[in-house]
Amino acid sequence: MMFIVHDEQGRILYTAEVSDVAGYEALLRSRGERFLEVSAAEAYELAGPGGVILDACYVDVGGSGALLRRKALPVELGAETLPVGHAMMVKAPPGTTVSIRTDWMEEAFEMADTEDVLIFEVPGRYALRFELFPFLPAVHDVTVTA
Repeated sequence: MMFIVHDEQGRILYTAEVSDVAGYEALLRSRGERFLEVSAAEAYELAGPGGVILDACYVDVGGSGALLRRKALPVELGAETLPVGHAMMVKAPPGTTVSIRTDWMEEAFEMADTEDVLIFEVPGRYALRFELFPFLPAVHDVTVTA
C-alpha cells in the first residue's frame, strides 16, 4: 500500500510504500498530515512510464479527493524568435506565474488576465517558465535578435 502525503492544495510532499498500513496511518494522523491511501500499482500507472509520482500527479482536494495525473499547462507564445523591441503575445490562464531567466537577469510576474505582452529590449536567449498548479509547468525558449 502507498500513502500519498500532500498539502492543502493537493501538492504531493512525499510518498511511502509500507507494509504496516494501520501503524503508518496512525503515525500520519498523529502528525496532522493530509494523506491519501492508494495501491502502489495505481500510483505508478498514473505517473506513467518513467514518471515520478511527486511531479506527475496531485490530489484533487477540491473535488473527488482522488490521485490524478497533472495536465499540461495551456500556453501559447506569439513567437519563439523575434527582433529586439518587438512585442510578443503570451496566452495562459489567469494566475499563471511567468518566470523569465537569462544569463544576466531573472524576473517573475503573475498573469492577471489570459493575455499579456512581453517586450525584450536586449538580444539573447530567454528561458520562460509558466506555472499554475495543478498543471505541469511549461518551459519555452525565446530568442531575441539584434
